[in-house]
Amino acid sequence: MRRLAGWLTGWALVLAASLPALAAPDRPERAALLADGEAALSQGRVDQALRHFERAGSMAHAADTEMALVRTYLQAGDYRQATSFSAHTAGAHRQVVEGAVLYAGLLAIGGQQGAANRLLDEAAGRFPSAPMLAAARRWIDVPVAEPDPVLQAVRLAPYASGPATPRAARVVASGVLIDQGRHALVPLEGLQPAASLQVRNGLGQTADARLVRREPALGLALLALTPALTRRSLPRALGDSAVEQPLPAAAARDPFPGSPGYAAEFRPDPRARPAWPWLRSGFQGAVDARSGQRMLGIEMPPGPRGGPVLDAAGRWCGIAQHRGGVDRMLPVSALRTAFGPWIGAPAADAAQRPQAAVDEVYEGALRMTLQVIAVPSGARR
Repeated sequence: MRRLAGWLTGWALVLAASLPALAAPDRPERAALLADGEAALSQGRVDQALRHFERAGSMAHAADTEMALVRTYLQAGDYRQATSFSAHTAGAHRQVVEGAVLYAGLLAIGGQQGAANRLLDEAAGRFPSAPMLAAARRWIDVPVAEPDPVLQAVRLAPYASGPATPRAARVVASGVLIDQGRHALVPLEGLQPAASLQVRNGLGQTADARLVRREPALGLALLALTPALTRRSLPRALGDSAVEQPLPAAAARDPFPGSPGYAAEFRPDPRARPAWPWLRSGFQGAVDARSGQRMLGIEMPPGPRGGPVLDAAGRWCGIAQHRGGVDRMLPVSALRTAFGPWIGAPAADAAQRPQAAVDEVYEGALRMTLQVIAVPSGARR
């Protein structure tokens, strides 16, 4: 672990040093705060990273500090604050292409790909030959996990924290975090008999996983997690206390066909690198007359399924599956029948909360959507 911590700290120093174009005329103490904050963030110490970056921000109004704060908010699970502050950074530092790229990346993962591309179009008028804009557009439009190396300075991903993941590990599917972070539902087809398992959420939090129960008829497995994946919010103001961030509650009933909805998945990745999930919007599918199963209805890019489906109010209403060559949704009613003790109490009725903003929906998906990671037998950590 000491070797890993040292490597992460060294990488963080390299990242902090790689942003000279983003920084104001530097003072040694500000540079040290940025490096210390990046090192803390890389080790999952989000609260400490925030303190370092805020102190650095008080010394200069610079894009590098603000972008570091954006990534800190996101790694803490506060997507709405991250996007709001990223919009400020992109607008206040229009001479810095990285600010526009980071803001576009946040819009894209949160289900606003059209707005992200329009933002890049506008930035192209100011930076007609910037390779970073073309790389960002490819990352948004092409459903692969590997970002272009030119985007490294922006770091469009969280850091991993928790149990170490071997280099030989592979992401085999997406999954859904339940039971306030203590258990997960994952596709059975991704489980390999000779492999141990881990899961990781969109905040980079990683947990070892143990198989508890199989439900072959549903194509799902229940996993117990160590440690539980929970997250406390960042204080909003001096003197505020952190509060536990709940997962999206399960809907009381299945969504009506044709009603608005969302689905979240991780992009395919042959390696087990931390990433943000991608949210897509659409309309809930109907029941297939021949199979009697619900269709997903929401268009998703190629890749593993197993992530959550959410209704217009941001409640968890099902799991996306790819079975029989088509995308389907396993509705919450079937999940409650099979896994009732772990699903939790139903959410409030739709009449009490008709619709949630898309950034609020993504904030829940960020914590709930999991990478399912297979660790080959004998792989060293």
